Amino acid sequence: MKLTIQSGADHTEVVRYESDAVGFVAISGITRGAPAVVSAVAHGLKTGWQVAIVDVKGMTQLNAKSNPPRDSDKFSITSTGADTLTLDGVSSFGYGAYVSGGAIRYQIPVDLTGATARMHIVDKWTPAIRGVSYPRINETAYVVGDVMHVNVGTHYICTESGTSAVSQPVDLTTDGTVTWALHSSFSGTTAYVVLTTENGGIVIDDDENTITWTLDDAVSSNATWTTAIAQLEVEISGVVHRVREYELTLSRETTR
Repeated sequence: MKLTIQSGADHTEVVRYESDAVGFVAISGITRGAPAVVSAVAHGLKTGWQVAIVDVKGMTQLNAKSNPPRDSDKFSITSTGADTLTLDGVSSFGYGAYVSGGAIRYQIPVDLTGATARMHIVDKWTPAIRGVSYPRINETAYVVGDVMHVNVGTHYICTESGTSAVSQPVDLTTDGTVTWALHSSFSGTTAYVVLTTENGGIVIDDDENTITWTLDDAVSSNATWTTAIAQLEVEISGVVHRVREYELTLSRETTR
């Protein structure tokens, strides 16, 4: 998925993690309108979910063209009650009158209870044996062999474990109780930004079945990268799932 991020402004993405399992809800009626209103008793669907309409008689314009439905066949919905929902952005005034039948088809969301998530915004993928250089974090305990950077492109390796200082050092030979050495031969992956549920960069909503990540405006304003890649991963009951992959472009702000 390609994304353009505007520097100097918070960028937030809401991801609904859907399983491969398919659910159906019977349709009892569809009214002509803008947006179209679908009646489906106890549908249990939530605002923002993507659904397809299948096997409707009468208002056939809403039916998915493919089986199984493609992304182009799906509608974003707004739940307007226990038994009704609207198809966002769809005007059905010119469609045929609903006659009977049909169902709402959707992917059943993954249960995110107790899940954690992480996403690293990085320069490239390299073999794990080459290592990852992480941005320096104040008040963090480092162990021998950890690799980090203050300025992207200049890497340091921990030669004596300790905890980093709060103030930004001019020379990273020492940093609080940590001892560092230049890692001039580093050829691994540079992590520009690390977002996790633990550091607040990612929020999981069990009720809405959503994973929301935010790149803070202060981070994007000070970023030294222009393009990057990222993978959003979620860990559920000890199993790691890759949810989304991104190709990111940072658009610089021009107004100061």
